[in-house]
Amino acid sequence: MLMTLLVAVGFALLAAFLARAMLPAPWNRYVFLLLGVPALGLTAVGFGLTIYAYATCDETVAVAHPNADGTPFMTISSLDCGDPANRSFDVTITQALNGKRVDTTILRSHGLPAPADVAEIEAGEAGGRRFRVTMTDGTSHETGLLGPKAEPDTVWSILNGEVQAFSR
Repeated sequence: MLMTLLVAVGFALLAAFLARAMLPAPWNRYVFLLLGVPALGLTAVGFGLTIYAYATCDETVAVAHPNADGTPFMTISSLDCGDPANRSFDVTITQALNGKRVDTTILRSHGLPAPADVAEIEAGEAGGRRFRVTMTDGTSHETGLLGPKAEPDTVWSILNGEVQAFSR
């Protein structure tokens, strides 16, 4: 619904600016006032609501497993916008690759079940580092970081209990 409204606002703005340039003198102003001014107003309201929504959300680190030097290695962060049942979670692995800090998301979740813990497990046949994310309902999902860029072999997405795996 929101995307449809944004597309309609975009087309209204485009039509208003084209009409202003292409129509004769009195009509270009009328079309611009009918289409352009409301579209600009809706755009301003949309930006305001977006900023308000992000300002009311609270991002916290629910679980953090640090490296030996104290820097975060495995973290589960949550985004809480007021409703505990609709929290969003990201499970991130942080590594130093070629002298740079690289954050790799291995699981994203919205709603329940939520990730409860993340642990490094023994590497499989393909090599690389392997991680297991345990969910609040007892299920678990495994991902390995492979290759020189340490890209995940599977990224898990859980949307209100529906599990999807994206493999490379």
